[in-house]
Amino acid sequence: DSAKGVPAKHYLVGLSVTKDCSRDFFEKFAQGLQDAQRELNVDLIGGDSTKTDGPTVVSITVLGDAPDGFVCRSGAHPGDDVWVTGTIGDAYLGLIHSEEDPADIWTSAYERPSLPLEFSQHLRAVASASADVSDGLLADLAHIGIASQVGFDLYIDRIPLSEPSEEWIKNSRDRLRLASSGDDYQIVFTAPKTVRDKIAGLRADTQTRVTRIGLCTDRSGVRCLEDGSRELKFKDGGYTHFA
Repeated sequence: DSAKGVPAKHYLVGLSVTKDCSRDFFEKFAQGLQDAQRELNVDLIGGDSTKTDGPTVVSITVLGDAPDGFVCRSGAHPGDDVWVTGTIGDAYLGLIHSEEDPADIWTSAYERPSLPLEFSQHLRAVASASADVSDGLLADLAHIGIASQVGFDLYIDRIPLSEPSEEWIKNSRDRLRLASSGDDYQIVFTAPKTVRDKIAGLRADTQTRVTRIGLCTDRSGVRCLEDGSRELKFKDGGYTHFA
């Protein structure tokens, strides 16, 4: 998991397909796995395949080796900074504009997200807690808060956006929607203020966009602040499993 600072080594595939799955489907599926293996330097070591009445389901489990430990969700402390890699909201905008002519960065973020793998290799050296941004930035930050028993002040105007997303924001004025959208697959993490310079060095060395977006507090929950002090209320911070 890139959010744990542990490189992937192997993976398992569970494939449940309908009887009408074509040869073309299997060829493209196998090619996609091969491309991902080469890019991530991982090996397929097993899994299972079955037939189903539908729909087709693919489940992939990735395994890593962490002899020196990994970054948990439970290590954040009041006073720590909050950081996020990459940009937020591109995958969501790729989804809602999929039938139109979306910006290239939206399409790639939605269909084939680029993970901050090089930066994640150094995560254990700086982060006190971390999570991947899959359910939504607000929701995944809240997961860290629950595990660490801290809260957050999140400065919503600092959330990093791509240039096309900044243009979209000018019309919609809805940063909260992007902050609660999922499938970004970036890393949100907390870190002591004492490692700001180290993070800046890693940002330059790995050519990864890393942005400081908030602060850990001794309250519970995530407080979204605009212009530094005006609190924005929100009902849903992202995807909720089993809701």
